[in-house]
Amino acid sequence: MIERRKFKRIPSSTEITYKQLEKTKSAKFLTKNISKTGARFYVHESLAVGSFIWVKIKLLKTFFAFEAIGIIRWLEKSNAENRYEIGIEFVDISQETQQQIAHYIRQETS
Repeated sequence: MIERRKFKRIPSSTEITYKQLEKTKSAKFLTKNISKTGARFYVHESLAVGSFIWVKIKLLKTFFAFEAIGIIRWLEKSNAENRYEIGIEFVDISQETQQQIAHYIRQETS
């Protein structure tokens, strides 16, 4: 299989808080992996592909946490009850934050 990703993605099981933009209630779960342009994680509900989501992620072994807006690119039902896996692309995130994430990924893979 040919890798189509532009940026390295690493496994990362860290806490993520997420909220659909049109909703007021947020929820927490764990990430599965992260890159400077997106993340893969679990959610408790089926979310619409193409919808926007607010996330807050704290990177493991650091004091760095960031917030971003992402667009849901895909969603799959998990084998676990009431659990879905989604992939988001960050669409509203600062360049400085992307650089911090890239630095974290370099540290974790060196």
